[in-house]
Amino acid sequence: MTILTLPETLDRRAVAELSPKLLALRGAAIVLDAGSVRKLGTIGFEMLIAARHQWQADGLEIEFRNWSEDAMQALTRIGASVDMLTGEAGQ
Repeated sequence: MTILTLPETLDRRAVAELSPKLLALRGAAIVLDAGSVRKLGTIGFEMLIAARHQWQADGLEIEFRNWSEDAMQALTRIGASVDMLTGEAGQ
């Protein structure tokens, strides 16, 4: 399983840089490590949701792990949660 470490800031610029890396990993199970994330914008969260949906549609595993406290607080500020990424929020 491939591990991709998410950047410290997940904003529009980071999404533009990270999206091609995610697309290159399509077709394989992946782990997205959020331990370095300190700032998370709505567009960053939307990209993560889109990745989860794509990997699930492809029948592959995608795991999000090591959420930093800052990232957890950022999720709360935008009205989101880790459960929304893991599929445990009843989506």
